[in-house]
Amino acid sequence: MNLNHRNRSIFSIFHFLFSRHHRRGLTLVELLIFVAIFAVIIVAFITILITVTQIQTRQLSVAEVTSQSQFLLQTVQYYVGLSSLIEMTADSPSSTLKLRMTSSSTDPPYIYLASSTVYLKQTDGGTPQPLTSNKVIVPNLTFTKRSN
Repeated sequence: MNLNHRNRSIFSIFHFLFSRHHRRGLTLVELLIFVAIFAVIIVAFITILITVTQIQTRQLSVAEVTSQSQFLLQTVQYYVGLSSLIEMTADSPSSTLKLRMTSSSTDPPYIYLASSTVYLKQTDGGTPQPLTSNKVIVPNLTFTKRSN
């Protein structure tokens, strides 16, 4: 009998708390607590989203710089390997690399920096071709021929 009385008490408490007759909406305190918890969750979510976006942008930038620098280095190595002469004063840094080729149709190629972009120009009257894109800014480029 005592157990049955306790079940009725619990039932009556739940009935009182959740009954529509006694409770028609949220109190102001409950609403403020809900809004505060919701705001904290939203701020945490936005902070995580911003951090992930910044990390992704940084990783994409590093990948782009790495890719373009490898391409530029391979291109310079390729043209130096094909050349018969590097036309520069020994131990004197220069922003332009002038090479001499055995074929007159490609002689002389130039590799140089202009407006933060590295260019390759085949022959003196040739059209410059960019070796780097506008996604990467090259602040300086120096070539030095070392004497043996």
